[in-house]
Amino acid sequence: APLARGRPAEERLPEAAPLDALPVLVVDDHDTNRRILGETLSTWGMEPTLCSTAEEAEGALRRAAGSGSPYALLITDLMMPEVDGLGLAEGVRRAPDIPELPILLLSSAGRIVDEEREAACGISRTLMKPVKQSQLLDAIMQVMAQGAAPDPTTATEAKAEEEEPAPPPSPAVPLRILVAEDSPVNQKVALRLLERRGHEVTVVENGREAVAALDGNFFELVLMDVQMPEMDGIQATRAIRTREEETGAHVPIVAMTAGALDEDRKRCLAAGMDAFLSKPVRSEELYRVIEEAAAAGTPQGQEAETMQESTPSPDSGFSAFDPEAALRQVEGDEEILRELAETFLEQEPSLMETIRESARAGEARDLRRAAHTLKGSAAVFSASPVVEAALQLEALAREEGLGDAPSAVQELEPLVQGLVGELRRFLGKR
Repeated sequence: APLARGRPAEERLPEAAPLDALPVLVVDDHDTNRRILGETLSTWGMEPTLCSTAEEAEGALRRAAGSGSPYALLITDLMMPEVDGLGLAEGVRRAPDIPELPILLLSSAGRIVDEEREAACGISRTLMKPVKQSQLLDAIMQVMAQGAAPDPTTATEAKAEEEEPAPPPSPAVPLRILVAEDSPVNQKVALRLLERRGHEVTVVENGREAVAALDGNFFELVLMDVQMPEMDGIQATRAIRTREEETGAHVPIVAMTAGALDEDRKRCLAAGMDAFLSKPVRSEELYRVIEEAAAAGTPQGQEAETMQESTPSPDSGFSAFDPEAALRQVEGDEEILRELAETFLEQEPSLMETIRESARAGEARDLRRAAHTLKGSAAVFSASPVVEAALQLEALAREEGLGDAPSAVQELEPLVQGLVGELRRFLGKR
């Protein structure tokens, strides 16, 4: 079999480079490709600047260098009008006022690249489009660890290495994670935070789907909401553990629940879960718990901090929710918070209709589930009044004290409408 030449072990990358807040210049004349690439880099914590031409890119590189904050990486498409990607690289390498930096070249599959010219331009890596996110991340981690401009004699070898499995990033090794969560808001929170960390994420909406997803598919960790329709997280975990008794396998399962009581924790651990994460999910706790759970395999009894009460900032101008606390939960990313607010506004009408109808019809199970979902979604925005009212309604439904449910719904409605109004104002809507 024809095999590419491998590098000696001592030349392997010893450690992945940190990417958080890394300034990256992206050059592509195709609007959609440029936007998607920028969004992908942003989810990994980098700070991309987007340009559509080589001339625009050279100007941006010079301005950044002149300001004392040069770009750390250049990613450019090969095929562009007027000046192509290799022409841009040549200009960058010749310019005395542009510091050396790694250059990634993106080329359409089947397009012949002049390898000698590529080596002379100091291209760090060439990736064939369409580029998988995992390949792009690996390439970025490698070139950032290697340094700025590669030795031209090794450029061709680096390109050949593209076909080899890349070493995984460190210290946060990307994991294949299954997220079982029925709330659209909490789905997006988990998805965006995990993908930002570099993890590969699959999302399902209930426990039955989670059990099915693990049948024939490999996941290194499961984030399992406790209360879900069809099959809840406790039932799903028991089904998974029963099956593992026959296979000898063990996938770490981290419970996600808005319940912060000791009995909630005990129920999760008794069902076979490995760790306990309170909602609303905070990024630092999410990262810590899943990385420790994955590393230890079965850290039985570990738990995250319980949900903290949140008091709105007196100067925020909002009383139904706390924007500052909500931003902290998404690492200060206002774009994510706005996206979550949009999702909540889309979800709220049908959710409240279910609560009203269930309370009127005396359907305890549907009422409890809808109140629980509302509570979890509102907690993302640190909306304490709504969280407390929904929690009270959920408790009435759990105890089947439905005689008091209509009055509890009446108390909940104005609080939810207040939150809706403030989220719309936060988004700039009337």
